[in-house]
Amino acid sequence: MRSLQTFAGVVLFVSSSLTQAGDFIEVSKSITVNAGLDKVWSSIGDFCAIQDWHPSIDKCQAYDDHGTL
Repeated sequence: MRSLQTFAGVVLFVSSSLTQAGDFIEVSKSITVNAGLDKVWSSIGDFCAIQDWHPSIDKCQAYDDHGTL
């Protein structure tokens, strides 16, 4: 559960940083999720799945080290 909270904090920090155009802020929120780890990771495990559950993210595209999808 601790790693899920850490992951959520990192995602919120990164998404908040992207919207603030260079301003660094820290966002912290802790919740208890009443679901198994497998179910939670199936919802948020894919990095670009953030566009499905985070209201501020309109589009996400993943690229490899060479800049290709």
